[in-house]
Amino acid sequence: MRRCVAGNDLDPCNVATISKTLARFVRESPIALTLASPGFDDCPLVLVNDAFSRLTGYPADYALGRNCRFLQGSQTEPEARDKLRVAIENQTEAIVPITNYRRDGSKFRNLVFVFPVFGPGGKMLYMMGSQYDVTAPSRTISPREYGQILDETISISNPLLATEEDLHIDFGNFDPERIADLVKD
Repeated sequence: MRRCVAGNDLDPCNVATISKTLARFVRESPIALTLASPGFDDCPLVLVNDAFSRLTGYPADYALGRNCRFLQGSQTEPEARDKLRVAIENQTEAIVPITNYRRDGSKFRNLVFVFPVFGPGGKMLYMMGSQYDVTAPSRTISPREYGQILDETISISNPLLATEEDLHIDFGNFDPERIADLVKD
């Protein structure tokens, strides 16, 4: 495995080397999205959007080149970490509730979605992550609305990604209605 060095122009971790269509999709999404590269040691983040930075308090220049574990803390559940690790290893989607921490140290309940992004020949190039704060008082949209936005944006983007760049986001049997069932007030 190679080490990802954020800011290195020759490094595939550099945002300039990421598919323009995929990068635009991530940047313009109104919901928190990240893109990680399993082709590098420790699956570092290679792209985060502004919604992610607002949710976590971590700016892109801090997050890029790091594994998402910087969001974990003393009360992060080992079982949740294991589910995310297995999804990445198995190149499949997962929806995992996990306790994370913002930059200011405040704890929040995060519903993390991970989806593999495949390139030519079916090779997994990235893991896309989406984060949703399910802590009731801080929600800006309902769980159902969040699921619908995620479903619609991926459904709209997938044909464009396939046509323009031979990429495919595999969101498996994702059901936006299921999110409301996972989030209990």
